[in-house]
Amino acid sequence: MHSSAQFETYNVQVVVYGGYTFHIADYVDGTRIGTCLDGGDRGLQAVAYRGVTQAESRNVQWNNGYFVHVYPAGKVTTFSNKQIAELY
Repeated sequence: MHSSAQFETYNVQVVVYGGYTFHIADYVDGTRIGTCLDGGDRGLQAVAYRGVTQAESRNVQWNNGYFVHVYPAGKVTTFSNKQIAELY
């Protein structure tokens, strides 16, 4: 049987740090997902819980208006104004 949990946040921002652009999404449980949008690390996404990195992904599919990162235990779909994390 396939089961999953889905979490969504609209608490997102795009920030420039050190000359690079990042998409940052914060969840109510303290999870923060940051994605590098340009430069040599374009597409690198890190999932942190209360400041401790839990996972990273470079497995990204770019689409028109959103992108999807795939992890062994789920996926993260990122839009400009929201993000959806799904665990399998």
